Amino acid sequence: MSNFYGLELASKSLYASQKAIETTAHNIANVNTEGYSRQVVELEAVVNYNGLIYDSKNARNVGSGVVISNIEQVRNEFYDKLYRKEISISSELTSKNQAYSYIEEIMKSSSDSNITNDITSLFNSMEKLSLDSENMILREQVRQDAILLTDNLNTTAENLYQFQSQLNNNVIALTGQINDMANEVASLNDMIYKYELSGNKANDLRDQRNLLVDQISEKIGVTTSEGADGTFKVLINGFSLVDHKTVNQITLKQDITNPVTNEKYSSLYWGSTNTKVNIQSGEMKALTDMRDGNSVDRIGVNYIIGKLDNLAGSLVTEFNAINRAGYTLPYGSSSSETGIDFFNAANTHAFNISISSELEESGANIAASSQLISDFSNWGNNENLQSFMNLRESDSITFGSESIGDFESYIENTYTQISFATGFAASRKASQDSIVSYVTNQKDSVSGVNLDEEMLNLSRYQKSYQAAAKLMAVIDEMLQTLLNSF
Repeated sequence: MSNFYGLELASKSLYASQKAIETTAHNIANVNTEGYSRQVVELEAVVNYNGLIYDSKNARNVGSGVVISNIEQVRNEFYDKLYRKEISISSELTSKNQAYSYIEEIMKSSSDSNITNDITSLFNSMEKLSLDSENMILREQVRQDAILLTDNLNTTAENLYQFQSQLNNNVIALTGQINDMANEVASLNDMIYKYELSGNKANDLRDQRNLLVDQISEKIGVTTSEGADGTFKVLINGFSLVDHKTVNQITLKQDITNPVTNEKYSSLYWGSTNTKVNIQSGEMKALTDMRDGNSVDRIGVNYIIGKLDNLAGSLVTEFNAINRAGYTLPYGSSSSETGIDFFNAANTHAFNISISSELEESGANIAASSQLISDFSNWGNNENLQSFMNLRESDSITFGSESIGDFESYIENTYTQISFATGFAASRKASQDSIVSYVTNQKDSVSGVNLDEEMLNLSRYQKSYQAAAKLMAVIDEMLQTLLNSF
């Protein structure tokens, strides 16, 4: 090996050690950078021109030093995919848990002023009135309790509709965020592809892309695939959201109409097609489920409002039927009448239920008597009030196709369903958080920066650099001696 060849070998060693030190420093500098994956320098020996380290006669062909074959980011594709799956489920459960907790607050299921207690108070007032049906103070109490019940139903329904509108606004905003992030991924795909045509790895750009895909996964469940040619796809249930440099935008169509308020809500479609986006998980899944859910296994605002509407409709139907059958108490210039409504017959939804105009005018229009009340007869008649008491005990009330049973148990069962859904979501969220934590730790153990490990690597590469520098100095001294001999 000539001295000049030794200089070249030492130079390669210096360069490789320097790049290793720089890569290690880059890792240390990014120890707290979100989404950063540690990088490692891959070194390989350079053999001589004929590919032999030793020939058959002597050991003069000993190789040509070291070169950097690549600077790789350390990631595990299995943990990446597993993390995106689990974080998407976790995000969905977190959003659902928050939504159910808010609905519980709206419904006031643990409050003294909830709908169940208002129904109980109304029947209790009726029972007291049955003991003294002429008492206008007791009649006023019944009237006020009926107003409290209708006001509570109105307010609860209105708050639920407002929450439903907010959920729809969140769907719209989230769709825009997903599209924006998809465009960023497509832009990064283009940059990564072009950069890697040189044979180098765009590690930091890949980290940015992976972080974006992780964030998209939280919002709507996605999978990814990378082709052998470097093209990268982001998929939602098999449909391409990002196909390398092309983004298939998610669009919104107002194709859901609230049958009560006529408000329009938006569904997600692929571009300008009529193909709906099949949402499997993520925050978007929680928002649409909570906004549109209308079954026992998919309890959403629609389901709860439906329950309240059935309650309101049955209250109007049953109370009016009984009040119309009885006779009111004469007052002022008004005589005893029959056929008077207790609630407004035109308003059978929770958001608009109200007492009748006659009852609003006076509690005397509560039809307690089963007979016409005249100047000298039936003033103490309370037989029609007994029908109200029987209604309280009935367990066979229906409204449309819905079996109500009895009013108090019906609304209490609704509270129970909401409470169960809240608890179930909270329990699943806690379990899912444990899974996400485990997967995150496993992922970080592979791709995260460990300062202790990096400091050891730094020390190792520094010693390698110092050794290469010393070799360079020794060869330089040999050359100087050789030159001075002439």
